[in-house]
Amino acid sequence: MSVTFTPTSIGVANARVEVNSNDPDESTASTKVEGEGSDTTLGEDIFIQAQPEGVDILWVVDNSGSMGDVVDHLGQKFQLFIDTFVNLGLDYQLAVVTTDTTSPDQSGRLQGVGVMSKALLGSDQAVAQAFIDATTLGSGGSGDERGFEAAQLAMNDPLISGENAGLVRPGNQNLAVIVVSDEADGSSVSASAFSSWLEAYKGDPQKTSFSAVSGPANGFTPCGFASIGFGGSPITATPAPKYYEATQLTGGLHASLCDLDTAGFNDVITYLSYYAAGLGADFKLNEPADGSKLPMFKVTVDGVEIPYSPINGWTYNPQTNSIEFSNNLVPGPGEEVHVTYPSLSACN
Repeated sequence: MSVTFTPTSIGVANARVEVNSNDPDESTASTKVEGEGSDTTLGEDIFIQAQPEGVDILWVVDNSGSMGDVVDHLGQKFQLFIDTFVNLGLDYQLAVVTTDTTSPDQSGRLQGVGVMSKALLGSDQAVAQAFIDATTLGSGGSGDERGFEAAQLAMNDPLISGENAGLVRPGNQNLAVIVVSDEADGSSVSASAFSSWLEAYKGDPQKTSFSAVSGPANGFTPCGFASIGFGGSPITATPAPKYYEATQLTGGLHASLCDLDTAGFNDVITYLSYYAAGLGADFKLNEPADGSKLPMFKVTVDGVEIPYSPINGWTYNPQTNSIEFSNNLVPGPGEEVHVTYPSLSACN
C-alpha cells in the first residue's frame, strides 16, 4: 500500500491508517504513518547494485624505466584486489600485457603464465603471486607507452584466437581493462574510438569498463612528489587526458599517481576491483542536491542506515552530484541503495 503525504505546514505529522478486514480473528488492520512538512524539497532515489556473474580483467602495465617503484608497490598490494573478488564470491580471471607495442615478445602478448585464475592455478594466493611475476618485467620497456593499442592488440586477432585465447570468455562475465602508467597514452587511437571499441566488444556497454592509474586528468605540467611508501624515489607523472576521458566514457575509475600515498594506494586497489566487477561505489543522484544540508541526507542499504563518514560510511561529492561509499561499505551485489536528500529543484 502506498500513502501520499501532502503537508500544509512545517513540522512532523502523525496519523494511523485503519483497514477493515474479513479476518475473523482481527477485523481491523492498523498501521502508523508519519510525515514531515519542510520548506526544502526532498529528492528520493533508489538504486539496485549490479549482480555480476564474473569478470575478465586485462591489466596493461607500463614497464618503462620510470615505473619500477610503482609496479613493485602494485604487486605488494595486489592481494587486496584478489580479496574483493573472493569476498564477493565472483568468478574472476586476469592477465597482464605491457604498454610496449614495439618489442616482438610484448606487443599485446600476455606476460607470465598468461591467463590467471583460481581454476587454472589452484588458489587465489597463486593468482596473486603469478600477477607479481608477470609484472616483474624490469624497466627496459619502450618509452613510447601505448596502452590503448596494447589492449586492442591483446584482444583482437590474431592474438585473441591464438596465444591469447581464453583471455575473454564468451559468457556473461564483465570485461575490464586497467592501465597503470606514468605517461600519457601515445596510441594513434583516440579515447572516444577506444571507448566505442571496448563498449561494443561484449555487445553490452554495461559489461565493459576502462580504468587507469596514471598522471593527472588534464593540464600540461607533470605532477610529482617525493614518494611515500613507493621506495622513496621521486614519482612524476605526465598528464594523461586520453586515459581520463576513456574512464569517463566507460564508467571506469581514474586515479592520479601523484595523489597517492600508501593508504591512498590501498583504497585505489580496492576500488579498482569494484569497478572491474561492475559494482558501483558511487551513485549519481537524479536531482541536484543541496550539499549545504548534509544532516538532511539519509542513505540506507537494504534498509540499514549508513552514517555520513569519509572513512566508514558515505560522503557527498558536489562535483559529480553523487553519493560515494567508503571501500569497506560498497553495497554488495543486488543490494538496494535508498537515498533521500534536499534538492535544489526549481520548486524549492
